Amino acid sequence: MSTPPVIVNFAYGSNMLSRRIRERVPSAKAIGVGILRGYELRWHKSGWDDSGKCDVVKAGSLESQVYGVVYEIDAAEKPDLDEAEGLGAGYDEKQVEVQTSTGPVTVGVYAATNTDPSLIP
Repeated sequence: MSTPPVIVNFAYGSNMLSRRIRERVPSAKAIGVGILRGYELRWHKSGWDDSGKCDVVKAGSLESQVYGVVYEIDAAEKPDLDEAEGLGAGYDEKQVEVQTSTGPVTVGVYAATNTDPSLIP
């Protein structure tokens, strides 16, 4: 029996909670901590409730870093995650490299497209 294809996702903010991401994609399996260097967290993504949602943005310094969880997800569930994360409706996806205890890993990460720096979390 072959293993289903997987995608690798970098979760930050509330998706670091395994319970939360598994509500969206039951196959999600945490494979370790990832460090996204040269980025920082902001809470400037416009939410439906007028609050600022979490986002990762390139920082002015490579010293900046965001910690998150690296998950493997069955590729068949990727559309479910995209919908839950608002892909194309507030977030885009990009590929970035994170550092893990076993070395660098290329992962998908959701990045906000509709932002307002005046928002609060």
